[in-house]
Amino acid sequence: MTGIIHAAADLLLGGRCPGCGTPGWRLCAPCRGVLGAPVPGFVRRDPSPPLFPVTVAGADYEPILRRVLTAFKEDQVLSAGPLLGQRLGLAVAVLLARQGRAGEVYQLVPMPSVAAAIRRRGLDCTRALARTAARFLAGHAGLRVPVAALLRHRGAVIDQAGLAAAERWQNLAGALVARAGPPGRTAILVDDVTTTGATLAEAHRALLAAGVPVLGAAVVAATVRRSPGRGALAIEQGGGAPHQVPDEAGPAAAPGPRSRGP
Repeated sequence: MTGIIHAAADLLLGGRCPGCGTPGWRLCAPCRGVLGAPVPGFVRRDPSPPLFPVTVAGADYEPILRRVLTAFKEDQVLSAGPLLGQRLGLAVAVLLARQGRAGEVYQLVPMPSVAAAIRRRGLDCTRALARTAARFLAGHAGLRVPVAALLRHRGAVIDQAGLAAAERWQNLAGALVARAGPPGRTAILVDDVTTTGATLAEAHRALLAAGVPVLGAAVVAATVRRSPGRGALAIEQGGGAPHQVPDEAGPAAAPGPRSRGP
């Protein structure tokens, strides 16, 4: 019956699954299964930009996820937000399970969107995903990790498209500035996608300059290695299952001493 309803919606309203184009109002079951299946893994950079943080990706940036994320950001397909935010939350959970330190209090720091993009989309997409991830962590892992918008752009940067890894690093050097925010909190950088790692590295630099310690970063997805010369990414699986993060009371208490690397 659900399939009939979704097909009727396509005929009447033109609705289609943002992942595969199947008629319907939202993500179809097969696409939801594909997006919900990956195990988060640590991202390995080669070459690595200076200050590239320890990073966990919720999934590879494969075609279905790419289409869904684009639909969420550019076409206001907000129904995709919960699943994308869950991917991000799982990546944060793995980062905390492997890298978290006992007694530290954490906050999610989203990468800033440029003002023009927010106006065009009507939404700060990265901050929205960070908030969804925070709700997921509170509801499924018992961790309260607030979202803190500590980063902003210092000025304009040229379009990153088509730039090689080293060119991206140079383009973004000094592009972000951070405020200190609440004292006593360690930052976890969050973003939708990482490619060369230049943006996360610059955010790491800006936070350290403001006196904010950084545990690492979590992203919805990372591009996999295609051409080493382009500075693409690889994901190392086996980063730890989300259930390793214990049910803790209180804000962002780390689950205890963990391995300091993947």
